[in-house]
Amino acid sequence: MQTAIKFLLGLLIFTSTLQAQEQCGSVFNPQTVQSNDPNRYNRYQQLEQHIASYISSINNTNPNERLINPNSTIIIPVVVHVLHNGEAIGVGRNISDAQVQSQIDVLNEDFRRLNANRINTPNAFIGVAADPNIEFRLTCTDPNGNATNGIHRVQTNVAQFDYVTNSDGTPNETATGIKYTVTGGTDAWPTDRYLNMWVCSIAPTPSGQLLGYAQFPFDYATKPNTDGVVALNTAFGRVGNLRFQYDQGRTITHEVGHWLDLFHIWGDAACGNDQCNDTPQQLTANQSNCPGFPHFSNCANNGANGDMFMNYMDYTVDNCKNIYTQDQTNRMRAIFATGGPRASFIENYFHINTPNIGNGFCIGTQINVTATNLACLPITWSVSGPVSITGGQNTNQLTIQATGNANATIVATAGGYTSSINITVGIPNANISVLPFTTGQQYCTNSFGNTLIISPANAAESYQWGYSSSQNSIQPTIINQNGSSEQNFNFYLGGNYQIFANPQNACGIGPIATLDIFVNDNCGGGGFGFFAVSPNPTTGDVQVETTGTDKTTTIKEIQVTDKLGNVKKKIKLGADTKKHKISIADLPADVYIIRIYDGKTWTSKKVIKN
Repeated sequence: MQTAIKFLLGLLIFTSTLQAQEQCGSVFNPQTVQSNDPNRYNRYQQLEQHIASYISSINNTNPNERLINPNSTIIIPVVVHVLHNGEAIGVGRNISDAQVQSQIDVLNEDFRRLNANRINTPNAFIGVAADPNIEFRLTCTDPNGNATNGIHRVQTNVAQFDYVTNSDGTPNETATGIKYTVTGGTDAWPTDRYLNMWVCSIAPTPSGQLLGYAQFPFDYATKPNTDGVVALNTAFGRVGNLRFQYDQGRTITHEVGHWLDLFHIWGDAACGNDQCNDTPQQLTANQSNCPGFPHFSNCANNGANGDMFMNYMDYTVDNCKNIYTQDQTNRMRAIFATGGPRASFIENYFHINTPNIGNGFCIGTQINVTATNLACLPITWSVSGPVSITGGQNTNQLTIQATGNANATIVATAGGYTSSINITVGIPNANISVLPFTTGQQYCTNSFGNTLIISPANAAESYQWGYSSSQNSIQPTIINQNGSSEQNFNFYLGGNYQIFANPQNACGIGPIATLDIFVNDNCGGGGFGFFAVSPNPTTGDVQVETTGTDKTTTIKEIQVTDKLGNVKKKIKLGADTKKHKISIADLPADVYIIRIYDGKTWTSKKVIKN
C-alpha cells in the first residue's frame, strides 16, 4: 500500500512538474502590447498589413525578386553559439557537433514536411498541412570571410544564465546576458545575414524551466543586435543528454516559428488569435503530453475537429508535434518578400560582389568575380555580352575574360536564388541624360545647377565634356572639372546647344555621346516681363525699372551675382520703388546676373559688363 501511495505521489509530482514547464519566452498579446508599447504595436500592425498584401498577390506576382519563383526554397544560413564552462566537446553544456547537426536535420524535416511523424496528422487536418519550403544550413563562412563549420564555441564563467524579463514580459537581454560578450555570453554574428542560435544552460524560473525563446521579426528594426533564437542545451537536437519528452528538437522548430513571425496557436489569450484562419481557435496551451484526437477547447470557433494540438506552435511534447499549416507557411514566407522585415536577409547572404576592374577591363584580360554565399550553396554561373567564362564554374569565384567592347551581364543562381550585375567591358560607351528636369520643364538662362549626368557612370571611367552652339558671343560655363562623371552647365544666352561627352578608360576612348537641348531666354516665371535692364551691355550704371501695365509691381530688392551665383552687390529698396540705378563700374568685365525681387518672386536678367 505504501509503495502504491509513493508511486502515486511521485506520478503527481512528475505531472505537476510537466504542467509547470515554462516552455517558451516568446509571448505576444496584441491588446496588451497596444496598451504598454504603442510603437511596437504599430510595427506589428505594419507587418500584418504587409503579410495581407503578400497573401493577396501571391498567385499573381513574384513577391520576392531575389527568388527565381515564389515557390523556391528559402535557405537560411545558421550559426550556433555554444556557451560552455570549459567542458570537453560533447560533455555537459559543450554539446557535440552531432547534437548540433541533429537539430539542423530536425528543422529541415519539419520545415519541409519530411518529418517521419507526419503520418500522425489527423485526416481532418491533412488538407491544410503545408510544406513551408524553408531549409537551414550551418554557415560555412564567418563574418570575416574565414571558413567555419557554423558552430561557434565560447567558454564563459557563467554556469547558468538567469532569464530576466522586462515589465511587458519581453526578455531583458542585457540582464539575461546570453547575447552579449561583456556579460558572459557572446555577441551575435551579423543578424541581417545569419540566423543566430544561442545554446546554453538557463536557470529555472519560479514558474518552471524555460526551454527557449526567439525574437519576432517586427522587433528587428529596434533590436537588430539581439535577433535570433535562444535554447536550453538539454532541449536542443535529438541526440545527446536531453530532457525527457523534449528530446526530438521541436523546441527549436517552435522557436524558429516565432523568428519567422508565427504566434502561439492560442494567441496568448483565452481563445486568442494566432492570425491564421486554418488553425482552430483554442482556449489555451495544450501543455505537456499529447491529447487524444479530437480534443476540444471551450471556444466558439474551436470547430468540429477541436484543437490542432499537434501544431508546432502549441505546447505539447516533442513527439506529438507534426504540422505547420498553409496560412502559417504564407506568414513565414511573407517576411522575406520585398518590403518584409527580412527581405534584405537573402540579399545579404547570397549576392554577387561588384568586381574591382581598376582603370578598365580590356580585351584579352581576365578578372575574378566573387559571390557572398554564406550557406555554401552550389552556384551556376552564366554570362552574356563580350565575356567568356575561363574558370570557377560551380564555385564562389568565377574567372571571366573580356572579348569585346560593350556592357556584360553576370548571373549567379544557387538554391533557388538569383543575383546579377552589369559591368563595362573594354572601351566604355555613354549616354547623356539631364537631371533634375522632367517632361514639361524648361531649360532657362541663368538657371543654376542644371546637372548633366553620364549614364552609366563607372568610377573607372573619365569623361571629357564640351558643347557646341551658334551662340558663341556668350558661352555656357562648365562648372566641374573634366574627368567628372557629373557636369554642371550654366547658360547665359538662349538658343540651341549640343552638349557632348567623350568617355574613356585604360582600354581606349569611346564614342562621343551627345544631347541636344534648347535653352529658353524668356522663362523664369514671376515678374519676368515687368522689368527692364538697361543699358545692356554697359560700362557702369545699370537701370532697373518696372514695365507694362501692372501698376502694383514694385522693386523690393536688387542683387548682382557672377556666373556662379556669388552675390557681388545687393540693395533693399522702399515699398513704392519702380526704378533704380545700381553701379557695376567697379566690377571686372564679364557676364553678370541682375536679380530682382518684387516681394513674391525673384526674376533674373543677364547683363554684360564691357
